[in-house]
Amino acid sequence: MNSTLDQYFAQLAHSDSGAAPAPYLIVGPWSHTNFSGLGGSVVFGSPANQAVLDSGQDLSSVHAQWYASVLGDEEPAMPRVRIFVMGENRWRTYDRFPEPARTAEFFLAPGGTLVAEAERTDGCVDYDYDPADPVPTVGGATMMPGTFAAGALEQSRVESRDDVLVFTGEALTEPLTVIGRVSATLFASSSAVDTDFVVRLCRVTADGTSITLTDGMVRARYRDSYRTPGTYTSAEPSPLVPGEVYEYAIDLWSTAVTFQPGERIRVHVTSSNHPRWDRNLNTGESAYESSEFVVAHQTVHTGERYPSRVSLSVVR
Repeated sequence: MNSTLDQYFAQLAHSDSGAAPAPYLIVGPWSHTNFSGLGGSVVFGSPANQAVLDSGQDLSSVHAQWYASVLGDEEPAMPRVRIFVMGENRWRTYDRFPEPARTAEFFLAPGGTLVAEAERTDGCVDYDYDPADPVPTVGGATMMPGTFAAGALEQSRVESRDDVLVFTGEALTEPLTVIGRVSATLFASSSAVDTDFVVRLCRVTADGTSITLTDGMVRARYRDSYRTPGTYTSAEPSPLVPGEVYEYAIDLWSTAVTFQPGERIRVHVTSSNHPRWDRNLNTGESAYESSEFVVAHQTVHTGERYPSRVSLSVVR
């Protein structure tokens, strides 16, 4: 999805310069193969079904209308931007992709909590990552139909593992709508010369069900190529110094969701999501070229000196 959004913003900038018409965008709660409105463990309702949408038009009719406008000279009678917002389970329409009113940051803290400000005292949480027993892929932006379902899946079997750190915020007292980029800044050390760090954002409903929203990862030896979430700068791979704390910028792509009162924001930190991403052997060698691996002892650092956090694009 993020490549689609990157293309949209590039076309929008081209339009703002006067060189091209403004683009159109539809973002639904769909995978590459499922447009039914059933997204993993969540039923988003009939408005999310491609046969209905919010206008009574099916998705193919919307496509045909857009093609007719592009090949002809008549503006289509539809909004420029249409985004399905999970949690509200309805479409929002805009003239252009909404700018965030603010960036909300939630900081990781020992004890498995998410807090609004980094704690003044430094802390840490640790776990072991064994490449022989990676965390399985459960939902998310996958393309493995029939084997690993895509979408918003319930996460209890992931969260019960010892190699998945879980950080949960307090129950919200008012709605919080996030549309757009999600990123994480992680301060972590490892006993290995290379490893992965995976961060996942979840929505915990009032009944305690944890549903994945979006996630991302960084391969530690390539950390210098991803100094800013969503951007890539070519840099030589660099092994870790075991025990040294590094800062990792992790792009969690984008989402559109309203956390309702009584719901909680949850973040996972782990080192694998297999087979969506190949296992890191913790040796600096590729899993395609080597079968040798070591268990990595991972430490996530928190506090004022090491403000590990997630950043959410909040709109009104």
